[in-house]
Amino acid sequence: MRARRPGDTTALAALAAPAVTAHPDETLRALANRMARHEVTRLLVVTRDARPRVEDVISPRHLLTARRIDLHEEHHAERVLTLGARARRAEPNTPCRTQPLQRVRKGSP
Repeated sequence: MRARRPGDTTALAALAAPAVTAHPDETLRALANRMARHEVTRLLVVTRDARPRVEDVISPRHLLTARRIDLHEEHHAERVLTLGARARRAEPNTPCRTQPLQRVRKGSP
């Protein structure tokens, strides 16, 4: 049997390689970076106990789902902040677009 060389992509070499793992308290950014660095599409989530046990498997789909949720929350937060910023920029005594314009006659109270 020949020795395994770096870059050897046979199925046996892939099975013999140690699993790339993650821990439940790590950030998704760290997991995505680890997946890219090791060129894998799955990470085993293991406990930090003396005898680690597998709790879950993280895939790119999990990362994309979490990112989609983050984007939705960011979009919602930006919309709220944008509305507040517009209200502060308005000149004093300038009617707001949501209020109907009223005619004021000269000399009326």
